[in-house]
Amino acid sequence: MAIKMSIKLVDDFERYTTKRIELKTTDPAQAITDALVVAPLLAAASDCGLVSCIVLIDTEATPTSPTANANLDAGATIQGRLAGTAGKFASLKIPAPLAAYINPDGTIDLTDATLKAFLDKYIPATDLCLISDGEGVTEWLRGTLDR
Repeated sequence: MAIKMSIKLVDDFERYTTKRIELKTTDPAQAITDALVVAPLLAAASDCGLVSCIVLIDTEATPTSPTANANLDAGATIQGRLAGTAGKFASLKIPAPLAAYINPDGTIDLTDATLKAFLDKYIPATDLCLISDGEGVTEWLRGTLDR
């Protein structure tokens, strides 16, 4: 069974959200290493600040401050094709997405380097994270603002 991690983020209004991610590794020491890679990548893909990262026990991640006016009410949903399945898809939520990768029509630019660095951690061969029921994502198809 894979190890899970929990990433706590804060917006500029001091509201908190938690993103739970299943890690591919089953080794606790490697899970801590992987979590310290994935947590800053999620924070970099969000206007929120990174508060903490928990893997089995509370681990220390370098805290970051939220961007001015970071707002948890805004969110993005990224949809991808699940690895090893025929026609199955999964969604990944990004709290307070960066304006830099939001297109004028409300879609998400999946080629943005900051966002791509995080999303690639779900792709087999470069993956550290699992989605849905312990699966990877073969490709990210589209993303949209939630509101």
